[in-house]
Amino acid sequence: VPLVLATMGRDQEDAGVLYAARPDTGELAVLPDPLGGGVVYRHDDTSGTTMSSDLTSLARDVRYRGGTVTPDQDHQVQRLLTGLGGQAVSPFAHTLPLPPRTFAVMDSRGVSIREYPVFEGLQSLGYEELLERAVHELRANLAALASTPDTPIVAHLTGGFDSRLVLAASIRAGVTERLQFFCSGPEGTADRVVADGITQLLGLRRVSTDANVIPPFRTQAERQLAAMVASAGLSEAAPTGAEIPQNAVAVGGGWGEMYRPAPTRQALSADARGIDVLVGAVPRFNEATAWVKPSALSRVARQFGIVWKSAAAASREEASIPDRLWLDTRARFHFGSNALAISRTTPRFDPLYSCL
Repeated sequence: VPLVLATMGRDQEDAGVLYAARPDTGELAVLPDPLGGGVVYRHDDTSGTTMSSDLTSLARDVRYRGGTVTPDQDHQVQRLLTGLGGQAVSPFAHTLPLPPRTFAVMDSRGVSIREYPVFEGLQSLGYEELLERAVHELRANLAALASTPDTPIVAHLTGGFDSRLVLAASIRAGVTERLQFFCSGPEGTADRVVADGITQLLGLRRVSTDANVIPPFRTQAERQLAAMVASAGLSEAAPTGAEIPQNAVAVGGGWGEMYRPAPTRQALSADARGIDVLVGAVPRFNEATAWVKPSALSRVARQFGIVWKSAAAASREEASIPDRLWLDTRARFHFGSNALAISRTTPRFDPLYSCL
């Protein structure tokens, strides 16, 4: 813990993973950032234990050593039902992520999982003080980013709360002139209408492409499947692996939902059944699940129940369970994993990422 807090710190402001070895003791520490956005996966079988933040590399290494990596069909059922809002945590059987806010130490005796003291000293603070700290931290993050010399900084701007929060903070921090802004989608869409209006009102610098440049795909099938292949089946919104490295920094606001209540379709108690949680996560449930076998639906619902109860156990009150669920599942596997993968070609930074 002292090593990673000194190297990365509780105030680590983006998803990342540090691997540290001690030749004198034979120990290897696998250190995701303390908030858990840098997801590390663990696979156990008769060939041993393998850990990696890259599922494709993990699968390749396991197979190289004679092990077996089996795709989990229930993961894909859940992904198709819920899109990016599901609680699926791994596309492979017997391959699971380290729990949030933990790290691993490996040696000749095996693997031990230990917890980071992420929230130490924060529980005693009141709401107003936490809010004040969060505001200060957000502005400081953007000021630090703006101090990067000679590197273009491209921030995503949409009609949503999250990107507008980043914009507002950049204005308050006095660094807006250092940023360029990009909005995806064709003209006339809601995001473009809002982004175009804000751009004109504030005189922002707009660019036509973001910081992640992808060469044209040869076929529609390649376009649709590239992200799934590159992420080993984790997400259709992941990087494709074909991104061209850019001399730029991408700025997103994906973690903005931590600053507002997570949306839910219905109120659920801490002891809610898995099927009730799943119904709340899938629009037009009966229509959407018509193609799913009852046995598969039952397994997916059971997984939802397990994840819901885990979030309930970590929450102070029932009203905050959806927030905990969002933070420890969807946010980690959508924003965290994707940001880490994108950063392998072009750095991605989210100033909203914070333990506050």
